[in-house]
Amino acid sequence: MNPSLETQTPVVALASPPGVSALAVIRLSGKGSHELAFDLLRIKSCASLEDLTKRYTKLLRCEVLSTPQQLTPKTSLQTSSQDRSQVVEVIDDGMCVFFKSPCSYTAEDSLEVYVHGGPYVVSRCLEVFTAHGFRAALPGEFTYRAFVHGKIDLTAAEGIQALTGAYCEHEWQAASYLVSGKLAEHIKALRTQMVKARAWLEASMDFPEEDDTSHIGIKELSQSVAHIKQSLINLSSTFRSGQVASEGFKVVLCGRANAGKSTLLNVLSQSDRSIVTDIEGTTRDYLDCVVMISGRKFRFFDTAGLRMPDQNIGLVERRGIEKTLELIQTADVVCLLVPAQDASPISIEPFFEAYGVSLTKNKAKQIRIISQSDKTSSLPHWHKKDDIALACPPSTPRGEKRVGESVLKKKLLALMDKTMHDITDTIYITKPRHLAACQLAIRALDMLEAKITERAYEEILAEDLKSAFMHLGSIIGEVSSDDILDVIFKDFCLGK
Repeated sequence: MNPSLETQTPVVALASPPGVSALAVIRLSGKGSHELAFDLLRIKSCASLEDLTKRYTKLLRCEVLSTPQQLTPKTSLQTSSQDRSQVVEVIDDGMCVFFKSPCSYTAEDSLEVYVHGGPYVVSRCLEVFTAHGFRAALPGEFTYRAFVHGKIDLTAAEGIQALTGAYCEHEWQAASYLVSGKLAEHIKALRTQMVKARAWLEASMDFPEEDDTSHIGIKELSQSVAHIKQSLINLSSTFRSGQVASEGFKVVLCGRANAGKSTLLNVLSQSDRSIVTDIEGTTRDYLDCVVMISGRKFRFFDTAGLRMPDQNIGLVERRGIEKTLELIQTADVVCLLVPAQDASPISIEPFFEAYGVSLTKNKAKQIRIISQSDKTSSLPHWHKKDDIALACPPSTPRGEKRVGESVLKKKLLALMDKTMHDITDTIYITKPRHLAACQLAIRALDMLEAKITERAYEEILAEDLKSAFMHLGSIIGEVSSDDILDVIFKDFCLGK
């Protein structure tokens, strides 16, 4: 999505998935789109544009024509090889519905055309529209236009994008929450409180001797700032639950080479996602795979085997191990696989020091899995009560339960449910940019509180308050940059 793209030209895109289908939806929007489209659609119930104005939001029978009616009144259902441009072909017989600005998704004049879903029919229709006044829409452009015209805020746009890709109830819940505008309302309420505080500060600067400003006082300002900051701290604390709801529970599989990580990923995904051999180091980079367990979304990461840098490892293997350590930092759960035949288990922490990677304070739960337990007659002497013994022999038919598999899944589900507090009736954030904006706003308010204690001038206090105000505005799009818009809209599908 190009945020600087002008939004005056009418655009068109296929809004349904490409390929063979019973029906296809073509979406058109922009200034003049009704006039342009009406000339390419023969609507039997509407003889003129004036008739059309009485039929907005009504489903209308139409024929999609190859050439504007006003240019070539002659009509034929046959293709003329001699002079096709002078003949109006009926490409398809379908339905259409027109929407009048601002009562449309984009807040512009727009329409949708429903035709048969054959690839040729769809491509011909799109060719006709783009040849007669419409530009092919970019991914996310319809939603971008809705944002530009004030129909939605940025959080709602993020929710719409998430709704189109939701695979489970938690994803749907998180996306619907953003679309509902609850987060935007909360942010706007906090900004309103900031506006009141700024108004007092600016009044104090302009009228320092006036009685109607002096009665509020610094004490009240401090209380207001403390309340806003605590609200932002509480909001920031919801990020982990919100991110899990919107993106899934992140589980990193780690351990030494040939510990059984790739085999476990294949078992959980019920596919040959990872290459499994007796040769060490087949996984140099990480592999990720989405797995649904009891209707919940998990993201499993198969990582490079952990080895110390003094074990004659190459540059590629070293980088793979460093990526493993980076993934562990952001995981919700770390599954450490230790083969049952190993004399002693490894731990993760020494590898961070050995590779010079800073170990941040991560709340990720560690689960130790005693892998390859089918190769020994008993559990190793170092096993503990919470360890999960797992046997995944390659000869086990796909789909058949492995020893320990159900225990691992139950434990992962319990941990996810514990992380996922009941957020149905809670204000929460789901995106890293939301968290970053909240943290920047909190930092600005921290500086403001320190300067209030130092009895700084109102002009200095007002600047910190303004900074916090702008950071919060970036969440809902009141203050935004082209880079932020590009990140948000680039992953949209065409026609949305």
